[in-house]
Amino acid sequence: MFDLQDFLFKNVVVVDIECKEYRGYVDMYCSDYDNDDTEESIGIIPDKEAKSGIELYASEIKYIKEVK
Repeated sequence: MFDLQDFLFKNVVVVDIECKEYRGYVDMYCSDYDNDDTEESIGIIPDKEAKSGIELYASEIKYIKEVK
């Protein structure tokens, strides 16, 4: 398993459980406590200047890796 908090403020590539790939910058981390005890999640935007992106929950992530 992985600790999503370790990817905060980093560029990543993520593959979800449906094998869809996302590339971008992790600008948000939310713990399971902050998510009403459901599970932790991260927010990914295409780049640091983007205004919106996607939120992925830990159970939706098959693979995540930091990229330079």
